[in-house]
Order: sequence, then C-alpha cells, then structure tokens
Amino acid sequence: MRLRSTLVICGIAGVVSALDLWSKNWALGFLQGSCMYWPPFILEFSAACGMPYSDPADTWVLAWLAAFAVLAILWVSRRVAHRWWRVGLGMLMGGLIGDLIDRLARPPGFGSGKAVRFMASTYLPTLNLAYCAIFFGLTLIGALALLGVDMRLARRRP
Repeated sequence: MRLRSTLVICGIAGVVSALDLWSKNWALGFLQGSCMYWPPFILEFSAACGMPYSDPADTWVLAWLAAFAVLAILWVSRRVAHRWWRVGLGMLMGGLIGDLIDRLARPPGFGSGKAVRFMASTYLPTLNLAYCAIFFGLTLIGALALLGVDMRLARRRP
C-alpha cells in the first residue's frame, strides 16, 4: 500500500509537471517574438508571483521552499490511503516541481530563475499551469481537511 500510494502521487505529479513544461515551451515558442500578446495569453517572466517585490536575488528562498515541500509530500505519501488526498497531493507536488524547474533552469541563473507565466485574466494575476495546479491541489486538500476526511482512511472521521 505504501509504495502504491507514493507511485500514484508521483504519477499525478509527473503528468502535471510534464503538462506545465509543455505549456511553457508552447508559450515561449508561440508568444515570444512579434506576438507577445494574444488574448487570453500574454507572455511574462517573473521572479515571484504575488510577492510585493520581485528581486531575482531573493527568489532562491522560493526554490528551497519548493524543494522542501516536494520532499515533505514524498515523506507523507507513504501514509496516504484516500484517493482524493492522493490527487490533491499529486497536483500540489506537480505544480511545485514545475515551479522548481523554472527556478533552477531559467535565466537569470540557478536558483533564481524567473517563472514563465502566460495565462492572462482581468481579475487574477498572470498564471501558468504550475500555479493553477498548486491552487487547485491546495483547495482540494483544504476541502478534504475541512470535511474531516482522513488521508489514511477511505472514510470520514466521526
């Protein structure tokens, strides 16, 4: 059961991070150059989405936090039995991996790279699939916790 749970969470995370990487490469290829804006897409590079400052020299902290969170999810994944907890943790882990890839592999340098964001909205900041996966994974985890669904059991707590 322990290995199966970890494999399911890692599989979901792999699909999410692969889709995120593919979508960012698509955005870079399609939107870069003469077409930086094509509704509802706009190509942006940011060091820290939603933070009051965006200094690339300080974003190494985000890379370390994302790496720590991925390791924590791997540690917890051995005890998860409920399928929706697996989905939420897999989405969260996949989004964190997608963001971590940006922080490690994109300019200006290792650990301080800027995230590729391309999904524009009138009322929200510009997003990418990693941010969406983090949001929906955390929303699902929060809803399950509020409903009292135990991650180790396939039933509700009394």
